[in-house]
Amino acid sequence: MPLDLAGEPGEVALRIAAYLEKNRRDVEAAAAALEKWDAVDFEPVLANPREADFVLSLFQQAVPAIHWFYLFESMLQTMTRELQLVHPAIPAALAMRSAAG
Repeated sequence: MPLDLAGEPGEVALRIAAYLEKNRRDVEAAAAALEKWDAVDFEPVLANPREADFVLSLFQQAVPAIHWFYLFESMLQTMTRELQLVHPAIPAALAMRSAAG
């Protein structure tokens, strides 16, 4: 797990918010790049072991990063809503989404 979730809920929420802020651009770029692979014919890629290994290594890096990011984002939304957390480091847009949800 890329983030320590031990501690008081407010501290954990701040760690999650910092993680999200730090990684948002990279994760969004990785997700957009993965979407482009939907149009790729994998048969020629898989025929070349070096290319296949390279593509697989990219997926092995991107998929877990995307998974953890959106899991933590959802966790922060839930914590913000359920625990009524308010702090300047928790993005206002996230707090508003949590209140509306």
